[in-house]
Amino acid sequence: MAQDIVFPKFLTVDMAQRAIRHVFNLIMDPKSPLGQEITDEERRSGFHVVINTPALIDSLLGRATLFEQSEGNPRSWPYPFKDIAQCKMKQMLEGRSDGTSVSYHLLFPLDTPYWGGDTKDGLVTTCSGFTQESDHAVSAAINEKLIALAQEAWEASPEKAQGANFVFIR
Repeated sequence: MAQDIVFPKFLTVDMAQRAIRHVFNLIMDPKSPLGQEITDEERRSGFHVVINTPALIDSLLGRATLFEQSEGNPRSWPYPFKDIAQCKMKQMLEGRSDGTSVSYHLLFPLDTPYWGGDTKDGLVTTCSGFTQESDHAVSAAINEKLIALAQEAWEASPEKAQGANFVFIR
């Protein structure tokens, strides 16, 4: 039976795609501060991003993947970036990684020893394809952009304009 998943109203798949595209453009520009941290080899290789948020799952508060995306050709990746990013997410959600380190004493078989994600205001984003430090920076930049896009959506919403006491049903 399919689960009914409701994501926060002001976090959409379109916003996630826009946030990733924004950060991707920064990565591809070697003159940008984030782009200066990425090597040409890493730019050519590709990467995978996973974004997880709080969600109502069958009317109960839980967590779900809002969006994930690969850049580049996964067949030409030197490592399984998608699997690594998904595993980083699992470990972060379970409290066995904070995005800047891994609790090595809590690694189980098939866990990844790599870190490189970010958590901010309920968002958990992981990235794989760069150095661990750059995976963290990319994840943090995506979270920041996504929060800014959600803020813009709130500011333009009928709820904000009407001074509503509750968020409207879609």
